[in-house]
Amino acid sequence: MAGKGKRKPKAKEAAGNGVMALVKELWQAAVELRDSIEPADYKRYVLPLIFLRFLSIRYKRRHAELTRLFGEPKIDYYTTNPKAAKAILSDPDEYRAAGAFIVPERASWDYIRQRARADDIKVILDEALELLEKTYSQQLKGLLPPIYAGSNLDNESVAGLINLFSKEVFEQDHNGEDLIGRVYEYFIGEFANSEGKRGGEYFTPLSIVERWWQCWSLGRARCSIPAAAPVGCSSSPTSSRSTADIFHSSAKNRKSSRIGCVE
Repeated sequence: MAGKGKRKPKAKEAAGNGVMALVKELWQAAVELRDSIEPADYKRYVLPLIFLRFLSIRYKRRHAELTRLFGEPKIDYYTTNPKAAKAILSDPDEYRAAGAFIVPERASWDYIRQRARADDIKVILDEALELLEKTYSQQLKGLLPPIYAGSNLDNESVAGLINLFSKEVFEQDHNGEDLIGRVYEYFIGEFANSEGKRGGEYFTPLSIVERWWQCWSLGRARCSIPAAAPVGCSSSPTSSRSTADIFHSSAKNRKSSRIGCVE
């Protein structure tokens, strides 16, 4: 009988394969926007955009969830008082409890996306990073350097990257798959590949953005940043993991380099 003995892929596996194909497609699209910029430099401009997108997704989802809970009489969040609802929606603890953070409007992805074609888009991105550092000075002091205005990345490429990470697919449910986490992990691995590998590990300066992503994903207080450290990556994810899982594993592998989040 034809096909006898072949195992049909489970729904979860099929979803994972679909996400992986999408991640690779996004990588190729990003590569096409690189032009003549070296991978090590390009990484510094691409990864913060993924991080900004990640923050806005988490914030918007939690905001929508809280708004929905206000209309459910059987739970504690139920309220018909606009002032009470506003107070809850502006409470940082309500977001941290769900692994999210309140994102100021001028640092939000919607604000950035609407201005992707502006002549001063690189200044707008630098201002967004500075605003986040100011808003969360305890967690992010010194971790968000303005890097876009002085870069050789042209406005067309910046707009292209913003449009790439603005795709609606990031807002969709992928059967529990963490698409933005998978994108970040895959991009890290591909950048490491392009910079070369040695002794089974990829050696590259530890990008600052990796540290803020890790600390924010794990909900830690602040980070200590070394000048450089080995980063072990595979060019493709081997399992379906959440963003926090990805970086928890990454942190464990870097104990010997004295990198970590400070409680």
